[in-house]
Amino acid sequence: MAGVLGAMLVGVAAAQLPPSAADLVQNLQKYRRTVLAYLRTENADLALIELERLELTWTADVQRAGSAIGQDAALAAAVIETQRTIRNARAAGERGDFAAARSLMDDVDKPIRQWRRRQGIRSLSDCIAEAGDVYERLDVHRTSAPDLAREDVRTSVGAQAEAAAQAFLRCNEEADAATRANEEFRRLIDGMTGSLRQVPEALQRRDGAHLHRLLIEQRSFERLLSMRFG
Repeated sequence: MAGVLGAMLVGVAAAQLPPSAADLVQNLQKYRRTVLAYLRTENADLALIELERLELTWTADVQRAGSAIGQDAALAAAVIETQRTIRNARAAGERGDFAAARSLMDDVDKPIRQWRRRQGIRSLSDCIAEAGDVYERLDVHRTSAPDLAREDVRTSVGAQAEAAAQAFLRCNEEADAATRANEEFRRLIDGMTGSLRQVPEALQRRDGAHLHRLLIEQRSFERLLSMRFG
């Protein structure tokens, strides 16, 4: 590992990763989503298989990235921390502590994500996470019904829905052409923004039941976007 890391990241252009480093980031995100999906549904055996695949893929990706991207102490530290977290998550899963494995996998991409942000390098997962944060301000009304008889409340809820719609539309703009054309991405992003666009009508009619149904639908879209593309 030290020999590989000694050759990492010289002269990376801002906001752009070499293809091998992009594979490193994308594969980490892909396996993270898959492992978490299995852990959430308590498919322990499948989660363990994917954790093992993640560890093998990560090691291979680091080796490939080493010859392409040179030296960068901050990235090297992030890679080491990520490697340690992957190993610890697999060990937790093997001893049956799936709560610990899930906690570790929730944040396994944090070191690389922080490094990318310092470098000004974005990915679709960043946008999906940011849009989810914006949506959280609207989602509180799913479990605590707003008083739609009040004009100020209706105005506030409408503004939250519009902010969330704009945030998810930005993700559509930031996605690459292949992702924008992906059938599942289109269904989720169009479904989310379409549902958010229906909120003003529910507010105008002061229809709390309709608003609640929309919020339930939107939460499903947001979770699926996070799991599949976040």
